[in-house]
Amino acid sequence: DEANDELSPHWREFAAALKDFKTAFDVLPDGREASIRFNSVHLNQEMTHLIKEAMSNAPFKSFYFQYSYHFHGGMSTIAEMMHNNKYLQKLALWHIQDMDRNDIARLCSAIHSHPSLVDVSLEGCFTTGLGDVMLHSLLTATDELKLERLSMPRNTLLRTQTGFNACTLLSDYLATNPTLKELDLMENSL
Repeated sequence: DEANDELSPHWREFAAALKDFKTAFDVLPDGREASIRFNSVHLNQEMTHLIKEAMSNAPFKSFYFQYSYHFHGGMSTIAEMMHNNKYLQKLALWHIQDMDRNDIARLCSAIHSHPSLVDVSLEGCFTTGLGDVMLHSLLTATDELKLERLSMPRNTLLRTQTGFNACTLLSDYLATNPTLKELDLMENSL
């Protein structure tokens, strides 16, 4: 709480700068895309709300969250940030642990319903054994997955007792000739 109190003025300044920065997106040089990265960020409820509101409808094409699960509201907040950005094309979550089945459901729903998201990277997020659940939720939804790139390295796939057979699931999914162009499952003991 003390650290949050000390950093609050800086987060407010950052949120205000994000709002003012929206006009700069129109003048980015060709080939440049707007992205935002949060690394090892711990935000309380008030600061999370400020950042979430400042990012609403900002044309970021990439969101990166590394060791930053401590947004107030967790995965619900990240899913809402995704929902509020129709320009988003890439989502990268790296080493965001302690996700439970509810978090997976929120994240998968946000991925599936997003109109422009084509690249998802989930690295080292499911070391507690739910990587198979995440993969199953992503690949077996009733709507078509629009992803061109899926990266899920270091998630201990197939080391769990979740009841899902990731190899069968993957082969069945790939047999449907999906839009997927790249699949990274490095270091999963497949």
